Amino acid sequence: MNENLQKEIDKAKIFSEVKLAGEIDLELPKSASFYVGNNFSKSLVTVTKQNITLDFSEAIVRARVTDSLDTDLNIFFVSSMAKNVEIKHLKMFIYLESAVTGRQIVGIYNTSYGLKLNNCYIEVVSENQSNLVGVFNNGNLDTHMETRADNLVIANSHIKVQVVQLKIKN
Repeated sequence: MNENLQKEIDKAKIFSEVKLAGEIDLELPKSASFYVGNNFSKSLVTVTKQNITLDFSEAIVRARVTDSLDTDLNIFFVSSMAKNVEIKHLKMFIYLESAVTGRQIVGIYNTSYGLKLNNCYIEVVSENQSNLVGVFNNGNLDTHMETRADNLVIANSHIKVQVVQLKIKN
């Protein structure tokens, strides 16, 4: 399903709205890694188009991770090329059944200017100790001037991140 969602986003025209619908089940890719600092990360969905709106009002996004992670994982990666993107009505549920890891698992990893999250529900739940992040806003610059990830707006949204051990270990 990753490919279909990615194609819908990639074919968006500037200043357009992409309406998504239905159950969107994302799967962990075998490759598709990129560098963040000195670390490799995998992303399930990458947004590179600027001035678009992604409307998830008729969709539910789910990702279940059962395999061990060999890299950091971003469910959505908003690239620095994707200025002024709005994501609205996103209902995203990320569930991790993988082993204990020091890898970072992120719901939305943002490096773009002017990202707006409006009326979003993001839930990240792990059965084991993990480095979990709901929304990571990374400007990656230490300067008194504006950085590439400035002007992040999160409005009317709920972000829930937790580790809940469901299985009793002997």
